[in-house]
Amino acid sequence: MSGPNILLVDDDEVLSQVLRRVLSRDGYTVVQAASVAQALAAAREQPLSLGLIDLRLPDGDGVELARQLEQQVGHFPLILMTAYPLRLRDEPELVKGFVRVLTKPLDLDELRRAIATSLKPTAAEPREEPRPSGSGDAHHSPTVAAPAAPTVPVHPAKTRSKRHPLRWAILTCAVFVAAAVIVGMPALGMPGIQHWLKPTDERLAVPARESQARLVSGNSEIELPPDVVERLGVTSDPVQQAAAPRPLELAGSLNFDPNKLGRVQSRFPGEVITIGITTYKDANGQTSERPLDYGDRVTKGQIMAVVLSKDLGEKKSELVDTLTQLALDEKRLEERTEAYRIGALPEDTLNQTRRDVAADRIAVAKAERTLRTWKVPEEEISAVKEEARLVSEGKKPRDTKKELEWAKVEVRAPFDSTIIEKNLHVGNIVDASFDLFKVADLRSLGVVVHAYEEDLRTLEKLPRGFPWEVRSGADLSHRVLQSDGLQKIGFVIDPSQHTDPIMGRVDNSSGELRAGQFVTATVNLPAPPKVVSVPSSAIVEDGAESIVFVQPDPAKPRYVPRRVSVAMRLRDVVYVRSELTQQERKKGLHEIQPGEYIVTQGVLELQSALEDLQAKAKAQK
Repeated sequence: MSGPNILLVDDDEVLSQVLRRVLSRDGYTVVQAASVAQALAAAREQPLSLGLIDLRLPDGDGVELARQLEQQVGHFPLILMTAYPLRLRDEPELVKGFVRVLTKPLDLDELRRAIATSLKPTAAEPREEPRPSGSGDAHHSPTVAAPAAPTVPVHPAKTRSKRHPLRWAILTCAVFVAAAVIVGMPALGMPGIQHWLKPTDERLAVPARESQARLVSGNSEIELPPDVVERLGVTSDPVQQAAAPRPLELAGSLNFDPNKLGRVQSRFPGEVITIGITTYKDANGQTSERPLDYGDRVTKGQIMAVVLSKDLGEKKSELVDTLTQLALDEKRLEERTEAYRIGALPEDTLNQTRRDVAADRIAVAKAERTLRTWKVPEEEISAVKEEARLVSEGKKPRDTKKELEWAKVEVRAPFDSTIIEKNLHVGNIVDASFDLFKVADLRSLGVVVHAYEEDLRTLEKLPRGFPWEVRSGADLSHRVLQSDGLQKIGFVIDPSQHTDPIMGRVDNSSGELRAGQFVTATVNLPAPPKVVSVPSSAIVEDGAESIVFVQPDPAKPRYVPRRVSVAMRLRDVVYVRSELTQQERKKGLHEIQPGEYIVTQGVLELQSALEDLQAKAKAQK
């Protein structure tokens, strides 16, 4: 059995999914809409018991939507949700037509209380017919002192009675007539008015006394004749062990895989003098070249840009200078060593030359170490050292044009990827922290969905890579995407949505998927331990307790109500505990074991018959 229909109007997809799931678990049927147009279309298609409406919508606002719903559909209670309460304080007339105003971020307990309170008065009141625009009747709406505070609805009868004295007079006369009828009908030998107003069920109306239900076992159980069982539609089935997995649907979106997302930066500050090129086929099928742009594919090691860096050029030139000076001082040391050997040079001069050679070697090592720290390729360092050797040996002069080439920094692609961001032009001055490009390997995308915090404990027990079914919201075929399963659970719960991110990856070899695309991931969780599964139709709940009717003997139409402990509620199945704690037994709860027969259809009728018989038995005492 489905609960009251609640219209949820909010363009926040994540919040809507969370609220839909919470309200569905509470037994409500949620009709979602993301705009004024969608809300009006949904309201015209089915009856609604309550509306949860956001103040700001893509094609209007919640206040205007409330007015149109009143005109086109009729009156039903509306609750306004807003993250901008100050606007309502400045314009209190906006909240007319709403029974409550809730401020975002929503408190789920407060939301549940607001819904329950709003539905209570409407359960017994007939739904008003739509009134045309400009009707003389006042729009019965609550008076709100402050947007965040609860509001008290004004009863429609009171509002109309003050403005229409004639209606009030007619109503007063009707009361006196009704009183006369109530008193007079029994006096005339006719059944009292209670006989005509008493709710009846044709299926409970039995023609013969022997076909009536009766109480047994101290008035705690009920026994039905076969014809009454048939009329009530009571059927029983054996309880099954809860072995089937329960589906947990999580909403979220696709994103770039953080393990395959890269920032392309220059190792040195400087001026962009060249942008890498790519080949493409023009309209005539001819292969042409153009600079790299957003969306282009690059391969690992491909040149993406060239930056002219003064710092790099100076450091390479410094290495040439120190190597040339080292070669010169080493040659001088050889000559002075020979002169000292023959006594033509004092020892102090020789020692000074030795210190010069040592200082040159230290300077060379420092220059090489700096280049290596800057991650200059070893072949470039070797080329600089070779240039210095040729210069020191007098085989060639210093080449200023070649030294200018040393200042060029080649920026290369870190891995095979696609350019998803381009931030440079020729002539830009950039530093080492500036993102020239952002690249991502789009052959796989990350999945980020949001799990409600009450499900985290169950999800944390699952092994890494536990399978899930990921589907794209844009795919009308609802095909399951290839995925590596549930990989990670976040560590921070959103305080407003009460959700935690759950992460994984999906295959995108075809290139059809896009980052930011809405997806749902369904995790088939194992059933909780020590429970049995029963259909939702087998449970009678009043908010305080859950009751099932057990049939001890499948051949005898005798039914025993049993208070049970519910472990988990799903859409069509309820998990009931087959093993209770001592504390639960003290509360009067009972276990349900696999194989026991329980009533699966006609439970509400059976409960109503039992309560009616018990009330009659109590009145006769």
